[in-house]
Amino acid sequence: MIENKIKFAFIILLLSIISYFIYNIKTKEDFIPKTIEKLKQIKFPFTESDKYDYDIIIVGSGLAGLSAAYEANNISNGNLKICIIEQESKYGGNSMKATSGINILNSPIQKKENVKDSYDLFYNDTRISGKYINNAELVSTLVNDSTDIFNFFTKQKVDLSKLGILGGHSVKRTLRPEKIPVGFHLTSTTYNNIQKLNNIDIKLNTTVTNLIYSKNDNIVKGVYYYTSDNKYKEKFLKSKTVILATGGFGHDFSDEDSLLKKYVPKLMKFPTTNGPQTKGIGMKIAIKIGAAVVDMDEVQLHPTGFVDLDNRYDNHKILAPELIRGVGAILINQNGKRFCNELGPRDYVSQRIIKNCNLAYTEKIKQYEAFIILNQEALDEYGGNILFYVKKGLLRKYNSIEEFSKVFNLNSTQVKITFDNYNKAFDKKIDEFGKTVFPRKINPNDYFYAGIVTPSIHYTMGGIKMNKDGQIINTDGNIIKGLYGAGEVTGGVHGGNRLGGNSLLECAVYGRRTARAAYQFIKNLN
Repeated sequence: MIENKIKFAFIILLLSIISYFIYNIKTKEDFIPKTIEKLKQIKFPFTESDKYDYDIIIVGSGLAGLSAAYEANNISNGNLKICIIEQESKYGGNSMKATSGINILNSPIQKKENVKDSYDLFYNDTRISGKYINNAELVSTLVNDSTDIFNFFTKQKVDLSKLGILGGHSVKRTLRPEKIPVGFHLTSTTYNNIQKLNNIDIKLNTTVTNLIYSKNDNIVKGVYYYTSDNKYKEKFLKSKTVILATGGFGHDFSDEDSLLKKYVPKLMKFPTTNGPQTKGIGMKIAIKIGAAVVDMDEVQLHPTGFVDLDNRYDNHKILAPELIRGVGAILINQNGKRFCNELGPRDYVSQRIIKNCNLAYTEKIKQYEAFIILNQEALDEYGGNILFYVKKGLLRKYNSIEEFSKVFNLNSTQVKITFDNYNKAFDKKIDEFGKTVFPRKINPNDYFYAGIVTPSIHYTMGGIKMNKDGQIINTDGNIIKGLYGAGEVTGGVHGGNRLGGNSLLECAVYGRRTARAAYQFIKNLN
């Protein structure tokens, strides 16, 4: 350790000499005392004698990070000192935007509605959706742990009373609240419960820049960071463990080190549903210390990002939740015709839109536009929070097929034929696209709601490599001691395409697993 101190002091001395010439210290008499004063102030991140600031630092305050913090507190009976670091001014990340639901196997709601589900059905739905690229052990863990996630949240007084079906599922297993968006409900409830705890600090407006890492010992011991009010002063915090929960890279359009540009350049002009913070920061700092990555070229286009007619070519889209199609919405193109099974997997529906719908193209954006249509009955089944999209003008009411067709220059006769054919398929329980689940008919003589949707970058399936306990693996195949990951920052769970409703589930399952693994590591360390 003395060797490290000498090396560190030498570096500071060298930088001080450089600064002498660059910043023009007025006299040589100033130079020597100022350099000595600098050396006295040095703190050495790697010295064993220093005390740890925290037991666990969690980078990111979405559902994965919050689940990790809450679980770590519970299993340690409040005896762990924990810090949550969030770069934005508000907590929650993209988890707050999730609206379709969270998948739970054998929930009380399934049993109440006599839904016959099983481990095999859920496991196979996830593997098939992921094109069998996803890691079988990680998928198995996700499915097995899902049942207990219901208890984890309901003990926090979360409402998961509504059951629905999303694209790619064999049966209804996706839960949501009665009145409010599921992502907001799960995330805000967990956050509010954490705020009541004295052993958990939350630092907002704080950006982690690097990990404190000892290459010789292959161990992470904290983070370097800066705050939004002083971006030029980097600080550090020491901790026994670090959990990365920073999300994906679905808004990483940066010129220099964009992960989108590196791995999927063909998507650089597609719109995104992700917030501007989603730039793969956690992945980048883990890669710097040798973390392996998996499936980085697997980026999900969600088929239905709403097109705001008042700001048509904005790069950021509000998601039209899959549940809208789950309660009975249909998709048609500019010819007034359906072109897909609306409840097919997301990648399938996206590609059908790209193939069958008009392209609206500018220098900055590439969007293929389809129409999404649902009736009042479907609107009512979705629940109260769908009115948000109506108020925003993303879904608009049309009193007749003729009115709708006139607004968008469609052939009203063809649209009516499409409605009639869909209703006939409802009676037969199958259509030309292989659709067998038809939530409801659409009356061609009644009013309905419609909007425009476009495939949008929604989720990055790839990320840093982890095992079933969320421990991060390096390029040599070894565990990086003290480093964990949960949520979209990691890869392997979803493979080639994420099954709807598995994102929030992954956050909760692997957030809790990283907390338990970190706690065990800390106990062994002590």
